[in-house]
Amino acid sequence: MKKYLILLTVILLAGNAFASAPDTAWTRTFGDTAVEEGKSVQQTSDGGYIACGYTCSYGAGGKDAWLVKTDANGNKQWDKIFGIAQYDLGTSVRQTTDGGYIMCGTTSGGSNGNIWLIKTDNSGNKQWDKTFGGSGDDFSFSVKQTSDGGYIITGETTSFGAGNFDVWLIKTNSLGDTMWTKVFGGTSWDIGHSVLQANDGGYIVCGGTGSFGAGDYDVWIIKTDANGNKQWDKTFGTIYSDGGASINKTTDGGYIICGSASPASSTNDLWLIKIDSLGNEQWDKLFGGSDYDYGGSAQQTTDGGYIACGITRSFGVEDIWLIKTNPTGDTLWTKVFGGSDYEYLGEIQQTSDGGYIVCGTTDSYGINGAGDMWLIKIGAEASVEDPKPVETDYNLSVSQNPFSKSTVITYHLSELTTDNRPLTTLCIYDLSGRCVKTLVDGEKKAGSYSIPLSAKELKTGVYFLTLTSGTLKITKKITIIR
Repeated sequence: MKKYLILLTVILLAGNAFASAPDTAWTRTFGDTAVEEGKSVQQTSDGGYIACGYTCSYGAGGKDAWLVKTDANGNKQWDKIFGIAQYDLGTSVRQTTDGGYIMCGTTSGGSNGNIWLIKTDNSGNKQWDKTFGGSGDDFSFSVKQTSDGGYIITGETTSFGAGNFDVWLIKTNSLGDTMWTKVFGGTSWDIGHSVLQANDGGYIVCGGTGSFGAGDYDVWIIKTDANGNKQWDKTFGTIYSDGGASINKTTDGGYIICGSASPASSTNDLWLIKIDSLGNEQWDKLFGGSDYDYGGSAQQTTDGGYIACGITRSFGVEDIWLIKTNPTGDTLWTKVFGGSDYEYLGEIQQTSDGGYIVCGTTDSYGINGAGDMWLIKIGAEASVEDPKPVETDYNLSVSQNPFSKSTVITYHLSELTTDNRPLTTLCIYDLSGRCVKTLVDGEKKAGSYSIPLSAKELKTGVYFLTLTSGTLKITKKITIIR
């Protein structure tokens, strides 16, 4: 029998091409026979969770803003409904320093939508609410408590500003009274999706702009001082449609942005962008397949890496998609949640046990498939030691990696004894484990083989190159950048 001897020590990865995703601890759906959606979630000081969205099954009619509190196992402790018989919804919720909750959203008390801010006690009982708006439609998507006990809100306005929609930043005191507002935008559609207070006391907004940037629509980051005066702004994007969904602080004083990018006119990818404290890009990563994939939420994790949550059509019907990366944005694992129908994204947050909580919407599960608020709890990641190099019977190398134009893949098979030829396969897999390109499939003689690979043959992103024969396997990660 002929054997093949490796001439170089490599790392052998068995099973999955990257780290195993942690197990799902539990999932919970909330709703009835009409449509419900989950938009935002946060772990609370008692170890449970607070989530918000809207309900059409309960309340005054139409859509009503919905606040749901659970224990640590996702069992509902109470829920509260706010609204009138028209269009009301909650889009962002956070626990406040007094143990209560602040929720922003939209209310349509008149013929148009207004930004709505609701403050509750720790049992969800409303303490006060405020509306902000003019003669047009105004919507809010993110709220945070600020260091002075007040609140910062961002969204979009057609009542004020220069364009169809403009970014609207509203600062209130602890009672929700307006301290100042600022509008940012041009002649096209501009939106604020996420806001937080910066380390210097100012504010940073993440959203999208059709007025500025490289193309149709771009990620837009706006940094202001403590009074809302713009200090700088940055756009990131292609000539196609891109946008920012969330921004969160990182331990180095910078920020992680999650959004979507269109490398081509016919597709879309989840996009992570790491910037420094002045908005300068340090790195960016695209994640996606052959269909449309979108980013919704990301944050730095306790191990220095990042967790991102989005929606994938490439690896599901339209499913919730989690991506865990290392500190430089390289994929460690991915996980997809969904069934035979559509799911919609809300928010992800790392929990105190090292796991994750996700809030979204499911049409696949719940009652009658009409759409229910969906909470998903993912367990903590297992502690993984660095893999030790082991000898295998193969030698696999890539001349340039990452590469933007082309690279050369080389593997070596060395004859030892007999003349039997094993079946050899060399395949490129995407992040879902699907073989997207087969480079070798057949019997091979002993010797060295080189295969050129053009970046044009695959989309921008991370792939796994796997050489197999019998029960043995070598996998190397390859990255295409443009």
